[in-house]
Amino acid sequence: MVDWLPASILAATDGHTKVVMRNTLLQRERRVAIAHEMEHLEHRDTCGQTSQVEDAINAKIARDLIPLPQLIDAARWDHRIAVMAEELWVTEALVITRIETLDAHESETLTRELDLHHI
Repeated sequence: MVDWLPASILAATDGHTKVVMRNTLLQRERRVAIAHEMEHLEHRDTCGQTSQVEDAINAKIARDLIPLPQLIDAARWDHRIAVMAEELWVTEALVITRIETLDAHESETLTRELDLHHI
């Protein structure tokens, strides 16, 4: 954990073996940052990736860290993104990414399960 990363960067990797993170991150932020940077390591990425690469990685880790059954349970508990993020132990941005990248089947399942919950 370091204190020298630029304000806009929570974590970074050298693309080979090393990941550094801001020393001010909350536990759930660290969880997301580690998953994100590990995905970069798998692809041997270094800093400065395109927004398309970053979006693809965020979508992948959102799927990995927020399985559909857990997303459904969190949404049943409370529809507010902040509460869902805390319940799922991830960041609000990752919950939003997961919802925005649901495939058609997942979206239908989520809608159906939430509708059943409110009957």
